[in-house]
Amino acid sequence: MLADDVPPSDTMITEDDDEIVAMIKELIDTRIRPTVMEDGGDIIYKGFDHDTGVVQLKMQASCFDLVYYLLAVGRYKY
Repeated sequence: MLADDVPPSDTMITEDDDEIVAMIKELIDTRIRPTVMEDGGDIIYKGFDHDTGVVQLKMQASCFDLVYYLLAVGRYKY
């Protein structure tokens, strides 16, 4: 994402977001989303559970490579 681009609505930082959520959204926009988009996919922020520390994301892929990657790193449950 270019510096002048407006972030997608799922990662738009709002006044209701605390520091942790704002940091998660910024990392998605600046580090994760650009890399995923290089391969034709996207990543959508769905939420953060402060009690468990779990970030919920929706992964969109243009092919099965993402699923194989997630299986390799042990992050995908089927």
